[in-house]
Amino acid sequence: MEVGKEFELERLSETIKRIRLNTGMTQIQVAEDLHCTPGYVSNIENGRTAISIRIVSYYAKISGLTIDDILRGKLDSINKQRGNSFHEMLSLMSVDDKERLLATIQLWRN
Repeated sequence: MEVGKEFELERLSETIKRIRLNTGMTQIQVAEDLHCTPGYVSNIENGRTAISIRIVSYYAKISGLTIDDILRGKLDSINKQRGNSFHEMLSLMSVDDKERLLATIQLWRN
């Protein structure tokens, strides 16, 4: 089986950008999550930077898609509400509230 026939790798950067837009996130929010610069995110979305499996995994996580769906360009089941409302709430929180939330989550994990 030829990779080009099954996967949409030549359109992967476009797919990544569509996922970000559909989840309501900004390049700044993605950059904060990935601990990189917004310029790096822009370069990924515009095909100027190679896309690693770490990046594809992140976009799978925020969209509710599988890595396979992303590589195939199948975006019909993006979970818009979950990503959008969560990031919207986080963007409205103060730094202190974010730290308290993180501490609470860490307690739950133990």
